[in-house]
Amino acid sequence: MSGAVAGVLAACAGINVIYTYTSGSGSTSIPTGASSVIIEVYGGGGAGGTGSNLCLGVGGGVGGNGGYVKKTLTLTSANVGQTFNYVVGPGGTTAAGTASTATNGTFPTSVSMSGGGGGRGQNGAAGGAAGTPGTASGGDVNTAGGGSAGGSGGPVPNGTGGAGSNGIVRFTFH
Repeated sequence: MSGAVAGVLAACAGINVIYTYTSGSGSTSIPTGASSVIIEVYGGGGAGGTGSNLCLGVGGGVGGNGGYVKKTLTLTSANVGQTFNYVVGPGGTTAAGTASTATNGTFPTSVSMSGGGGGRGQNGAAGGAAGTPGTASGGDVNTAGGGSAGGSGGPVPNGTGGAGSNGIVRFTFH
C-alpha cells in the first residue's frame, strides 16, 4: 500500500475512520464496526499551457480540473476485512492529468468509479484557452471538473505552464 494516509479518528458514538491517499495505488480494508463508507475520487488536474513569445504576448491557458465522484455504500459485519482498490492519478506536468479510480477488491458489490484527469491548457500562440475539465463516472455524485486543480497558464514570454495537482482518493467509514 503506497500513498499518504491522512488520519484515523475514533468517535465516541461509533466508528469514524478516514483514509486519504494522495499518490500511488493499493487497497484499503473495511474496519470492524463500519456500517457505511463514503468513497470520494478526485482526478488529477491538467497542466497549464505555455505562454507565447514576447511579440505575440499571449499567456498560456490554465489546465482543466480533474473530475470528482462520490458514492455511499452500506456495509454489514460480514464486510469487515474486505477491500476496495484505488489508484491516485497524478497531475499533468506537460499534458493532461490522469484519472483516479476506486473499484471493489474483495468487496462483493461491483464498484467502478473514475474521476477523469483534466486537460492541458492551450499554449499562448493557439489562443491560450483553458484545458477541458475531467470527466466523472460511477458515483451517486459525478461532477466534471469538480476535482483536483489544474495548473496555471504560462506567463509571457515563453513561460512554462504550472503542473496540475495530484488526484485524491478518500474512504470515510462510519
